[in-house]
Amino acid sequence: MKLQRIANVLAKAIANPASPHNPDPDPANILLVGDPGLGKTKIVEHACAIPGPYSGTTLPGAHLITSHPVNSDPTDAKGMPTISECRTFADFVPFGDLRQAMAATERTVWFFDDLGTAPASVQASIMQLLLGGKINGHALPSCVSFMAATNYRKAGMGVTGMLAPVRGRFLTIVEVEADVDGWASWAQSANLQPMVTAYIRFDGVA
Repeated sequence: MKLQRIANVLAKAIANPASPHNPDPDPANILLVGDPGLGKTKIVEHACAIPGPYSGTTLPGAHLITSHPVNSDPTDAKGMPTISECRTFADFVPFGDLRQAMAATERTVWFFDDLGTAPASVQASIMQLLLGGKINGHALPSCVSFMAATNYRKAGMGVTGMLAPVRGRFLTIVEVEADVDGWASWAQSANLQPMVTAYIRFDGVA
């Protein structure tokens, strides 16, 4: 799919999420897969910046929370274990990205970047969130949706693969490919040197 078209599709899904009051939602839990360097992260950022019909929002687009699971621990998704003041029980207290997501009051996208490079234990820790928006009794507001991106395993880049149950929780998987013609049009509008465009067309990569 062309990059701008992907961004528009993502923006539409953000604006029209699934809910008990929405009988015709756009696909949520979207995973972008492709070679490194194609701009998957930028596509998500651009999609969140596109103005949409967000009810009751003061934002021009959607708020974006970006997590890097490769740097996370399996317990991060649950929260911080904390003993109660009366010392009779313990609970998990949300912090970091989870706390941001739980406090969201406007359209929000929680984006897991380079998910395929994360250890299997970290991937497994977010399965509850992806499936029902809940974990350890903590529920996310309905204004929060999920997106993720990963490189192809064959491309190297430290990708160990994604757990099948995690991949299966993404209702839509978009394969991102280089668009030489689209890049060449952008290069012309940006006044890049014609020799650069000629080389890209000759080499077939963008």
